[in-house]
Amino acid sequence: MAICKLCDETSDKTIYYGPLRRGSFGKMTSQEYTVYECKKCNIRFIEDVLPQDYYDSPQYREDYNDTLEVDTFYKEYDVNDTHKVAKIGLHTFRNKVVADFGTAAGTFLQAIHAIAKTTIAIEPSLHFHKILKKTNQYVFSYGKDLVESGNKIDVATSFDVIEHVSSPIEYLKEIFVSLNKGGVLYLKTPNSDDILHELLPEAYDSFNYRTAHLFYFDKSSLYFALKEAGFEDFEITYVHDYDLSNMLYWLKEKKPTGLAKTAIFDESFNSVYKNYLEKVGLASHLWVEVRK
Repeated sequence: MAICKLCDETSDKTIYYGPLRRGSFGKMTSQEYTVYECKKCNIRFIEDVLPQDYYDSPQYREDYNDTLEVDTFYKEYDVNDTHKVAKIGLHTFRNKVVADFGTAAGTFLQAIHAIAKTTIAIEPSLHFHKILKKTNQYVFSYGKDLVESGNKIDVATSFDVIEHVSSPIEYLKEIFVSLNKGGVLYLKTPNSDDILHELLPEAYDSFNYRTAHLFYFDKSSLYFALKEAGFEDFEITYVHDYDLSNMLYWLKEKKPTGLAKTAIFDESFNSVYKNYLEKVGLASHLWVEVRK
């Protein structure tokens, strides 16, 4: 029995019980944990995983990303951030004040720095602040620090972050307060209804549920959180980050093996596969465009 951290409802529905992934594949906790699903808002959540100061520490980033080396972050995130910029459109950032929440080493902000009026980096790990201050006008640890500074923003971005924070609604409220009227938030978070959870729950769930992610959203639970934070004008859609070979090799190997594992399926075929998953809601991620 646990109290939902999103809506305060009492929940006794267990989705998963066992060790959690602690960083990259193969690293598991020695302790077993329960993943609950709330009957009211549908959020899946883990109770009492690790102390909050762990998530603020360099150790967290090292466990989660296997490194603290900035060049390694660039190599890993440059391609993904290119796709995000393309999806949103460069024109969205021109002459705008832009804040990226949970920016890590700041690769996304680097991509738009030249055309934005002001870029603001929000990153709790102090390890990255030195490098972030080289290319951004403002660097803060948390959204509450941005609120207290009095700075207002035109565009907020939050990519694969909300699932990590201890209070998603407070996190969204801080973004809401910081946005100018008419400002827009682009948010991406893993989809708990991912196709691999549907096809391979035992193997995939022991990989998917991890100490780094306190919350697991579906479309309805994300809708609930956005409404509770004050947002009204938004659309939730889906985006899939992986090709068909990723899914097939998961079924074969029962573990993550990466992308482009076979040359049989070309990009046009993979586009059909991704578009279908996005259409039926089984894609890897939820994508939100929300205007204040």
